[in-house]
This record gives sequence, structure tokens and C-alpha cells, in this order.
Amino acid sequence: MDTHRTARLNPPLHGPRLHLEPMRERHAEALFPVLADPELYRWIDQGPPASPDRLRDVYRRIECRQSPDGLEKWLNWVLFANNQPGPLGFVQASLLSDGRAWVAYVLGRSAWGQGYAAEAVAALLAHLFGALGAHQAMATVEQDNTRSIALLQRLRFRRASAAALHGHELTASEQLWLLDAPSASG
Repeated sequence: MDTHRTARLNPPLHGPRLHLEPMRERHAEALFPVLADPELYRWIDQGPPASPDRLRDVYRRIECRQSPDGLEKWLNWVLFANNQPGPLGFVQASLLSDGRAWVAYVLGRSAWGQGYAAEAVAALLAHLFGALGAHQAMATVEQDNTRSIALLQRLRFRRASAAALHGHELTASEQLWLLDAPSASG
């Protein structure tokens, strides 16, 4: 993928209190201490990264910004508060060829409860729906993860209906949440 196209897909984003940098291999060292906290993985199917080197390998692979088959665009940002040094966490989206996008977010505990996740995901959604023309954002969340459910509700996601669940493989405790792109008239 050419550099110009990559920059258009995954540009720097901004919120009132945050700046979001496109994730790069060089971010691994600074993000590792944030992501090494086991408490962050209570609701995630994986554990903390094994080492900064392993994290660097992952980030190097995603810098291409697309899946090996070219069907998904991988968009990843590292979050920084405008008034603090060091990263807070990350947001990401996998944009599918049909215009839907899976979104996810992980913030270090020091950033919890301050509205940073909502601000970062809102910036991500604005980019997906605006510049990239996505028509729907999707997120899965564990049914007991009340903080994440509250965040999705705050951003106007709705829990998927039984019909909308068709074709999605979820565990018994997972929920699917959806947000449609704002209409041009609304």
C-alpha cells in the first residue's frame, strides 16, 4: 500500500483533549507498560503482551494497514492527552470491504472515568463515517462489562436485534452493539 493512501486511511486524529497518532512500531516501548496491566484484560480474549519486542512485532505487521488478503483495512491509533506525556491506550477499527467496521479500544486504568475513551472513539467514528464512507460501526462487549456498555450507549450505539445477530459468532456472554452512519439529512 502506498504511503499517501495509508496516510489518508489512518491520519492523525484530534479531539478537544486528545491527539491520536497512527500506531507505529516505535509506539511499542511506550505503550507496553500501559498494556501490561492484567486488569485491562478482564473482558478481552487475550492477555497482556509478553514483551515490548512482541508488541513491536505486532505493530510492525499492522503498519501495512490492511489484512494479507486485502479485504480489511486496519486502522490503529495511539491516544495521547494534550496535557500529559505518555500514551493512554489505543483505538482501532477493521474496515470491511462492505462498508462496516469493527471498532475496539483499550485504555490504561489511569485514563478510566475521564471521558477519554468516548472522545477517542468519537474521533475514530467521525473519520470512519466521514472520510472513509463506512455505513456501520460494530463492537462486541461482554455482558458484564458495564463501563464499556455505558461508553457505547453514550456514543449512541444500540444493542443488536436478534435478526442483526445472524452471521455473527458470539460467545454466550458477548453482546453485539451497532451504530449506523449519520444520514446526510440528519
